[in-house]
Amino acid sequence: MNNIIKKIAAFTMAFTLLGSGAAIAENISPKSVNNLTASAASCQHHGYCYRTTSNWYTYAVGIKAGKVTCYQSRRVNVKCGTCDKVTYSYTEYRTVTV
Repeated sequence: MNNIIKKIAAFTMAFTLLGSGAAIAENISPKSVNNLTASAASCQHHGYCYRTTSNWYTYAVGIKAGKVTCYQSRRVNVKCGTCDKVTYSYTEYRTVTV
């Protein structure tokens, strides 16, 4: 039963994408324009992504009560797993006390 439903759904999708669905819609309502544009090459940046990080950069050092404190930052880029473009990036900060 499940296999039959999949075949019917695939047939109706193919019927619509081939433009036959637009011809039927024009016969029912001739004033409506149904255009379908599909592009498999363009990436909409959804789904799988991954992070790349730079090395930690020390931008300040402080000494207080005999302890050394280093203030560090690094850049994090979040990339699309499909097209490998950077979708957004941010800066991480940390404080290391020795």
